Amino acid sequence: MSPDPFERYTHRVQRVVALAGDRARRPRREEIDTEHLLLAVVDAGDGTAAMALAALGVPLDDLRGRVPAHAGAGQGVPGKSVPLSAAASAVLDRARREADAMGHHYVGTDHLLLSLTAQPGSVAARVLAGIGVTGDHLRPEVARLLDAHPRARRTRDEPTYEQVIGGRRFAVPPAIGAHHRQAERLRDLLHRHGVTVDHPETDQHETAARRSPPAQEHLGT
Repeated sequence: MSPDPFERYTHRVQRVVALAGDRARRPRREEIDTEHLLLAVVDAGDGTAAMALAALGVPLDDLRGRVPAHAGAGQGVPGKSVPLSAAASAVLDRARREADAMGHHYVGTDHLLLSLTAQPGSVAARVLAGIGVTGDHLRPEVARLLDAHPRARRTRDEPTYEQVIGGRRFAVPPAIGAHHRQAERLRDLLHRHGVTVDHPETDQHETAARRSPPAQEHLGT
């Protein structure tokens, strides 16, 4: 069985993806695109990404106002599941690589925002560049915020995760159980919001990262 592609995303990123699905359905768009992810980061209003934008002097309301012209109505069917566009899928995949490059075992809103700045030709990247937010400007601010808010430590009494295999129940160590629970929460959340996601291919670098210590929750990720 291949590693679960969702296991490293924090709760805030899961919420952002769900909000992006809501954003895409409102104008009946047929796909969740990069502008919906960007709007969802702003809508969430917390996390390292929002803090970094504020620190760079970007008013979130101003940023929100720059996107709707690009996110007009589409021909989607109300209530129908909304898949991620190729560009949005690439953003989520690149966010994991951003996390790897920073030595993080979790994928937070900071990695997602950095990825949005780097998606070639995307609406989100153009909007961000238009207000002076590029990866070169954002990355040092993210690093400063992460230094100021160190990762929360997991408690030792975290409950174990149980898995049934072949009719038998096995206790899974807390670190591994945390991955499973987080992946399950994301799948359930996306399903409730009608978001469909194809599992991206996992390269050797990601596989090695998943064998590293467990994903840590960040204070504001």
